[in-house]
Amino acid sequence: MRPKSPSMRYLVTRSAFTLSGERGGGHATLWGRGAFSGFDGSVEGLSLWGLAGYGQGDLALMMEDGEAYRTEMDLTMAAAGVRGDLVSARQAGDLWLAVESDALFVRTTSDAASGSSGLLAATVADVSRLRLGLEGSLDLAVAGGGWLTPTVELGMRHDGGDAETGFGVEVGGGSVFADAGRGLRAQMMVRGLVAHEAADFRDWRLSGSLRFDPGPSSELGTAVELMPSWGASSSGGWRGFSGRETLAGQAANAAGRLEAEAAYGVPVLGGRVTGIPYMGVGNCGARREVRLGWRLKLAHQEGLRLGFERTRRESTAGNEGPDHGVMLRLALR
Repeated sequence: MRPKSPSMRYLVTRSAFTLSGERGGGHATLWGRGAFSGFDGSVEGLSLWGLAGYGQGDLALMMEDGEAYRTEMDLTMAAAGVRGDLVSARQAGDLWLAVESDALFVRTTSDAASGSSGLLAATVADVSRLRLGLEGSLDLAVAGGGWLTPTVELGMRHDGGDAETGFGVEVGGGSVFADAGRGLRAQMMVRGLVAHEAADFRDWRLSGSLRFDPGPSSELGTAVELMPSWGASSSGGWRGFSGRETLAGQAANAAGRLEAEAAYGVPVLGGRVTGIPYMGVGNCGARREVRLGWRLKLAHQEGLRLGFERTRRESTAGNEGPDHGVMLRLALR
């Protein structure tokens, strides 16, 4: 708790003065009163996030007789989540315990197409997922500077729509190393679906990241990050969507994916807003991607972020046209 600096208008409107006098008695009385109070605080135990995306491309279906059907294909998606701290480090040493939940909905559509072999009907496919889980972590000081944070996760999920459906159990674990003095942050996480009503359903992910940010306490300046991953990012844990700045890599990718991003934060509107232009590249098998975007963070609204991103994905084999996408993002943490 800390008092705020009073403004002149505040002091004037919250103060009272009285001056009285008597002509006959020849004396006067001066009385005055003033008051100032303030309160400043925040609730660090609850965070909310959400995002939505849209993509457009072409669908090509090759028949055995050599004929090809081609039609347009669209993808829309939305996701949202909530996280609440049950035990924080301030309450129990270096231990953190939190409950998290998120929801995901994805829809793909394709138009009808006709050819000499007949008609390819229009299609609509939906996939949904709900998750509820518990996460625990422990902060440990490392000799020579920095912190090591091992993490364990356990959760329930329900899948619906036109793919695998039913309830399942997820587990995960990993660790994070951070050294603010050197501007380094390294992370390795593994998560997987250990049981599901759909017996043949497999969902797992191994991911890591290495980030260099000379000023991690500020959004200003240079930040560079390298992110390798294997498996399907749909099993990315409770931060699988909230921690991502893009929609890249949402499809399964057992062969592996490598992403890199460079950003530079600059003050905007007299420092009231931080603008962060960035560029990212990604490679996944025979596909590559380029992202250009701009993120905005309000200086006096901690956790509120706005963003816009344009993506281009193409095949390295050169036998398909590029896909283009646009994303608008609003996050409140």
